[in-house]
Amino acid sequence: MKEKCVLPNKPGYAGIGAGVWNIGPGTDPFGGPTRPSIPFLDRLPILAEAGITFYEAHDSEIPFSQAEEAKARAEACGLKCGMYTPSFFADPIFKDGAMTSNDPAIRKLAIENAKRAVDAALNVDRTILRKLREERRNTAIGGYLGKCLYGS
Repeated sequence: MKEKCVLPNKPGYAGIGAGVWNIGPGTDPFGGPTRPSIPFLDRLPILAEAGITFYEAHDSEIPFSQAEEAKARAEACGLKCGMYTPSFFADPIFKDGAMTSNDPAIRKLAIENAKRAVDAALNVDRTILRKLREERRNTAIGGYLGKCLYGS
């Protein structure tokens, strides 16, 4: 395994994080994938080999059912989970917001998704949730369901 990349002048944790989605099949606006797909859990050793300290994932990439396996694979290659969050931007149902949707049924679904993500995050030793699009849309719901820590 390659030596971990660090940023010595960075305040807080000096390691570098990368999302498992960064090693995806890629897409081309004029066609399909640009390279073969690699299962998400198989991407963890690739990130470690590149010198990454913290992996990042969404519940759509590493679902609750794979959280324990993700933790074991990450530990085996020296990675820690730096960020785990619900994906509120991949499903078109959330295109008008998740927690901030005008539709109460969509807000309820978003809350259920976030609860499942909290459970999975605890299984991978991570307690972070990010609001992503929600932060940009409406900060009135700030701080739902989790404390924000990175790499602790």
